[in-house]
Amino acid sequence: MKPRSRAAHVRNLVIAAALCLFATGAQNESLKSRHAAILARILSYELMLEERVGDSLGIAIVHRPDDPVSAANADEWARAFRDLAFVNVKGRPLVVDIVGSAPSDLSAAIDKGADLLLVTAGLDTETSTVARIAHARRVLTAGDSPDYVQTDLTVCVIEENDKTKILINLKAADLERIRFSSRLLALATLIR
Repeated sequence: MKPRSRAAHVRNLVIAAALCLFATGAQNESLKSRHAAILARILSYELMLEERVGDSLGIAIVHRPDDPVSAANADEWARAFRDLAFVNVKGRPLVVDIVGSAPSDLSAAIDKGADLLLVTAGLDTETSTVARIAHARRVLTAGDSPDYVQTDLTVCVIEENDKTKILINLKAADLERIRFSSRLLALATLIR
């Protein structure tokens, strides 16, 4: 894809996310709100989604329960996704839950229907455990930090030089058996 058309696609993705936020009435959108809208849009580009999810799309926000900063971060992500309650991804509503980072909590969340594990900032030591469980259970992972996607997780939305950027770790996606549309991959920064 030519650089000019790639930039246009990224711009369109950000505009679509901003329109989602506008529809909720959010005047002073938070960064988490913008990133949640983009993550919801990214999910629509997952080619395996209809095969691996049920009637709803479960988002488990993973945090460290004994850490107030991590808990506040998880609450902010949950609010951002709940503001998108009107959004359906391939005909499926978003269902959000906050879960602990212990392996038993992650497995229970997946058993309840989590299709995306979103790891909040501050869980540097837990990302490999989250990734291992996600790989075994075919669950997509996303991280609140680009460092998480460099090593273990699949997707991250960041701001860099006043621009929104999507990072996708192809190896992690392959281990989770997740395939994304070539249209999305053309927009993203790919980590191999």
